[in-house]
Amino acid sequence: MPPTLLLLLLSPTASALRLLVAGGSGYLGRQVCRDALQRGWEVTSLSRRGANPLPGTLLDRVNWVKGSAADAPLLEKLAADADAFVHAIGLLLDSESGFAGLNFLTSGSRSVPGEGATYDSEMRMTALGLLDAAQATRPATAPPRPFVFVSAAEAGWSANELGSSIEAGLREREVFLPRYLDAKRAVEEVLAARAKEAGVRPIVARPSFMWDPSKVDILPLLPVWSIGHALNVGGGTFAAPLKVEVVGAAVASLVADDEAKGVVGSAQLAEIAPLGVIRRPTAVDTLTSGLASIARLPFGTTVATELEAGAADPRPNASALRLYEFEACPFCRRVREAATYLDLSYTVIPCGRESRHRAHVAKAAAALGMSRPTFPYLEDDTAGMTLFESDAIVEHLLSTYGPGLPLPPPSDYFLPSALATGWVPNLLRPARGGAVQPAARKEAPAQQLTLYSYDGNQFCRLVREALTELDLPHIIRSVGKGSPRRQELVDLAGKSTAPYLVDPNTGTSMGESADIVEYLYREYADK
Repeated sequence: MPPTLLLLLLSPTASALRLLVAGGSGYLGRQVCRDALQRGWEVTSLSRRGANPLPGTLLDRVNWVKGSAADAPLLEKLAADADAFVHAIGLLLDSESGFAGLNFLTSGSRSVPGEGATYDSEMRMTALGLLDAAQATRPATAPPRPFVFVSAAEAGWSANELGSSIEAGLREREVFLPRYLDAKRAVEEVLAARAKEAGVRPIVARPSFMWDPSKVDILPLLPVWSIGHALNVGGGTFAAPLKVEVVGAAVASLVADDEAKGVVGSAQLAEIAPLGVIRRPTAVDTLTSGLASIARLPFGTTVATELEAGAADPRPNASALRLYEFEACPFCRRVREAATYLDLSYTVIPCGRESRHRAHVAKAAAALGMSRPTFPYLEDDTAGMTLFESDAIVEHLLSTYGPGLPLPPPSDYFLPSALATGWVPNLLRPARGGAVQPAARKEAPAQQLTLYSYDGNQFCRLVREALTELDLPHIIRSVGKGSPRRQELVDLAGKSTAPYLVDPNTGTSMGESADIVEYLYREYADK
């Protein structure tokens, strides 16, 4: 992390960086605004709509200004109060393309440009107008202010043989793309030439296709572009497509990095984006996790009927019941499902591949004469027992904390089901929740995190995967259907839906699985 940004985030006396985003309500612009807000910056957006596209979210904190990016006095007024600039105004189909009416489909923000809008008027002129405003309000003594212009990877086709051939063919047929690229290149050239006199640090971000699952018009092109990139067709003609959230976060990172300057391509943008944004769950993640939950139904969702009114016997303290496991382990899943059924709170010590916690389990296995450690492994201080093997652990939990209760119904199927369907979540969620990420912090936080969760919940799974990948010990407070603990969750969060995370290290409490996963990676990964 750049020193200036670190000071900005940690110093209570430091004033927040003030960012002006031209096109902040657009498909990419809103992502830039969102990431900037998460960094503690003050954000102003100038757009034709001048309204928050996602009310009720973090974007409520943006200063939304309605106006034209061609309004020089307005631009100068806003630029005078800005420490950095991002130009994110884009237009794929202009009035001369013959397809302007399709912008409501091709625009990620469903924006329809005004009559007569061209690439020159909407992209080149507005970018140069913002540059003029930056120059007119240039501070006398301050260092150059960051100025990020969002261009396109294909603007680099002029230096690529295959790209040049493709562009020439399109130009000959009067297809719109070459004119689009001409406008982008014109801004790049002027920005580089005028940066010094304008008092800005020129940065050109060149992402390729930006997408998210809702961008149905671009989805058919993704495999074509991705394969072209993977095979290095044309020696770099096809840059890797990027999720729009990744590009937005990378643009904010460029603003924050005092050394960032010049052209930054798609591959570099992916490298500098915070890992939290890259690992943030998508609709595809939610779908595959949901299918994984369906594969394990009815297990891991419901508390035993006999316990819905509360357990007659005292529950063990969570710190005294420690489960060494990892999310992708089918046999560990069997124990978590039993814990949901018994409405237990317990401590999870994640033990994915490369985990620092595996040494403890290896030592315990060696003490019992085992040739190698296996997972799960349970330590129950209350009962004075340590156990390997999931079936033995489940039997112990039932006999100790659910006396008289059968196995989770259908009882005859519960133990065999680990072999029948226990592997399905791993197939649906490959490489997730099984190994520690290289960027995970090497030391655990001072205090354990608490997660309100139950094993069969598709959203909770996404968070548990992240906790494994970041090697973060945490307390699970089971809130399966029928759990009396759900009232505790309502009192804490205002509703009974899981997951819900409490992090005493930062004073953060939050719901929504995607937000939790991004938070965990931002807070506990080094990228």
